[in-house]
Amino acid sequence: MLVWALAACEPPPDVPQSADSAEPELVPAWPTAQMAFHHPVLEVPDDFDRPGVFVVGGHGAPGNQGNLGCKCQREQDFTLDASADLARRLRHLGIFDVTQGRTGTRTPSYPSRLRHLVRSKADVLLELHSDARGGVTWWKTGQTEDGEDCWRTDDSPGVSVLVSDEGSAELAGNRLDLARAVATALSDAGFGMFELGYGDLYDNDSTPGVYVDRRGLMMLRRPTVPSILIETHNAFDGREVERWQEERTRDAFGRAITEALIDYFSTR
Repeated sequence: MLVWALAACEPPPDVPQSADSAEPELVPAWPTAQMAFHHPVLEVPDDFDRPGVFVVGGHGAPGNQGNLGCKCQREQDFTLDASADLARRLRHLGIFDVTQGRTGTRTPSYPSRLRHLVRSKADVLLELHSDARGGVTWWKTGQTEDGEDCWRTDDSPGVSVLVSDEGSAELAGNRLDLARAVATALSDAGFGMFELGYGDLYDNDSTPGVYVDRRGLMMLRRPTVPSILIETHNAFDGREVERWQEERTRDAFGRAITEALIDYFSTR
């Protein structure tokens, strides 16, 4: 078994230290600036078979830019950057074959992404998004060049993982296993999970942060390999947007996804 003991996460600046220990007395939780991540020790079985992972940034299709966040950021731009960053980190250890479903200025349609997935012979699909969740308290933060208003609410932060239960029992079960592995790894790393629920859009799963799709989203129900959609954060929450601009968040996310994929494929 190959083991990577990844460096422990340094506490962020201004976290109080106890007099008797180098450990912080109190580590605030996600998404505060003072929160600290926890990094896993990655254990890769000797017979790990270099599975294929298809990573794609959500939206970025013709006429589909996604949400407009509190810093007037477009979802398609965030997901393109975040998916490229995740793909780079997954490639780094050399234990996955990684394919990016959207790169550069290309705007592939969803059917073309599915064809790309088939050609890649990937074993799973991870699609990254930012969410657009409502809240009780809102305030205007800016305006785009086209005159669109940008709004902020900090009432519903957190990660959610969406999955479909359509199709064969085997495929639906594998999707759910993957979603639960990802949600668990992200929670263990220190990411907050979104637990307020989506009403009639998605059903809550027993694993916090996992939701079963009731909208019939194409990229969840159409792939013939397990596919999940990761809502990395609420684009209207200024704290989460700031955290996702930090290297330590991208690093923790990449490590957690790596851990989840090792866990998932090691049980196949």
